[in-house]
Amino acid sequence: VLGTSGLQAQILYTDVNPDEVVFGNASVYPLDINQDGINDFMPITVDTIYGSYPIVGALMGYYYTYTYGSGNSNNMVVESSNGVAKLDANETLDNNRNWQAGGFLGMKLYGYPLYNLPWDSGDQDKFVGLRLELNGNYHFGWVRLDVSAASDTVIVKDMAVNLTAGDPIQTGATSLSTIEDLKKMVHFSQGVDFIEVVTDPTFGNYVLRVSDLSGKTIQREESRAGERNHWDTSAWAKGVYILYIQRDDYILSEKIRID
Repeated sequence: VLGTSGLQAQILYTDVNPDEVVFGNASVYPLDINQDGINDFMPITVDTIYGSYPIVGALMGYYYTYTYGSGNSNNMVVESSNGVAKLDANETLDNNRNWQAGGFLGMKLYGYPLYNLPWDSGDQDKFVGLRLELNGNYHFGWVRLDVSAASDTVIVKDMAVNLTAGDPIQTGATSLSTIEDLKKMVHFSQGVDFIEVVTDPTFGNYVLRVSDLSGKTIQREESRAGERNHWDTSAWAKGVYILYIQRDDYILSEKIRID
């Protein structure tokens, strides 16, 4: 969950739940950071032989149009030392950053670092800064990752984007609180033929909505803080849906699966 101090700004936060593990040769997990059905970025792992040399690498790039379908080569990541920068929480992302189309997080040759890249030693709960181009305007966002010390595994945890063009965003935090603090205010549960959402009394009013992957709204309801929303899903078609919890200042989204 993300928030901002001004009602004119709106942050879309997506919790990747369960965390997505990217591992293997040419393994990719597409990131649709603004949930418009168009994939924007991708963490990649490579485990292969180049000539007679064993190479393992973890990368982050925009979603290549010519290879993977829809995407935008104007999307960029924050760079550092010719690689993808490893950012801490509470760093500001805006036009003052150095942006590049993508690059390596970490890379190993025979198990040893090859280019002294920012993520070569691996790390947990660090951030990649993202710049998304939409209709000629730039939107700033981030994705939180774990990268293994061997550079062979990337774990994708969550991501966010400022839906107000040109406005900055902070990695992993907002003017209200950290993400982890805010997530504690929202309680989601799912069982056989139902989903349920309850918020803490201090959460404020919001709109609860579920859509399918085409963007069609399946169910929508205005709700108040502390109110229990219990929805019967027995008539829903099997598949993946997106749950939105929307206030004036932020949107929480999470994918759910109906089996």
